[in-house]
Amino acid sequence: MTYLKYRKDNGYVVGVYDSQPVHEDGYLIAQDDSYKPGDEFEFYIVVTEVRDGVVLSSACVRQAPPAAYLLQKLTEKDNKIKNLETQLQVTQEALDFIILGGM
Repeated sequence: MTYLKYRKDNGYVVGVYDSQPVHEDGYLIAQDDSYKPGDEFEFYIVVTEVRDGVVLSSACVRQAPPAAYLLQKLTEKDNKIKNLETQLQVTQEALDFIILGGM
């Protein structure tokens, strides 16, 4: 069983996960057993029907290899940016603690 994270407005799947992903505004999550992680890069997947949090119907079309490569690289960059933002926040909190003397 995997989890699909898809756009609320059009059903476009942006991620396939082994464990339940973090919810983000504008996206929904549903369980599915048709796809595996990484398929979101190889296929254009659209969720068409969900009931009780389980995908009942979806459609997919194989993407051209260059498109799949670009989508994968874009996702890697997005993840790197999120990690850097988290590191920046932790560093800022540590600096605030040092500058304010532990207040």
